[in-house]
Amino acid sequence: MDAILVGLGIASGPIFAVLTRWRSWTAVPFSFGFWSFAFPAAATTSCVIEAVIRGGWPHQAATIAIAISTALVLFLLARTTILLIQHKLY
Repeated sequence: MDAILVGLGIASGPIFAVLTRWRSWTAVPFSFGFWSFAFPAAATTSCVIEAVIRGGWPHQAATIAIAISTALVLFLLARTTILLIQHKLY
């Protein structure tokens, strides 16, 4: 369980770094580079799932983590599709 908590701490670092600069990120036009935000979200989600399985956390924590991670990926997919349709993605 200690390794899972360490994993959560490491995975949450990039998420907190992104959240502290939220206003700056919203001012930048969307590009393919925004997909780099999907990995920390997926890593955090996988650690939460392991905490639910091995640590006895409530199942709702995993459900919420999966929902947030999925919503992020769907948002990125939608924005990337828009760029592809507009032929602005190089």
